[in-house]
Amino acid sequence: MTHFRQFELDVLGMLGSPTPYGDRLPLLARSASTIEVEYTGVGYFLSFGSSSLPLARAVLCDPLVIGEVDGIVCGFIAFVENHSLTLECYTYGDAGLPPHCRDRDVVLRIGSAVSS
Repeated sequence: MTHFRQFELDVLGMLGSPTPYGDRLPLLARSASTIEVEYTGVGYFLSFGSSSLPLARAVLCDPLVIGEVDGIVCGFIAFVENHSLTLECYTYGDAGLPPHCRDRDVVLRIGSAVSS
């Protein structure tokens, strides 16, 4: 079964912090019974649904959360809509994420700009 890694829960906590429901996002993700994963070659999407998530669309991109795994810089953005959440992890530039990147040590930081 797929589950959120701790760094992804941390990302959701950071991205959700400006929202009224943000403090619940890591808990909702941790308790999701079904999580869909889609690898894109340069990143991935994780999606789950919960009746506790809002119906209205929200894009969670502030603060800018930057990760680094094996020397590759990546960013995160989350989309909430129709009682579902999708977390996207994407790379900057042409480099793709290494295989099994979710199982590696990902170092997170808050940034204002990305240099690649």
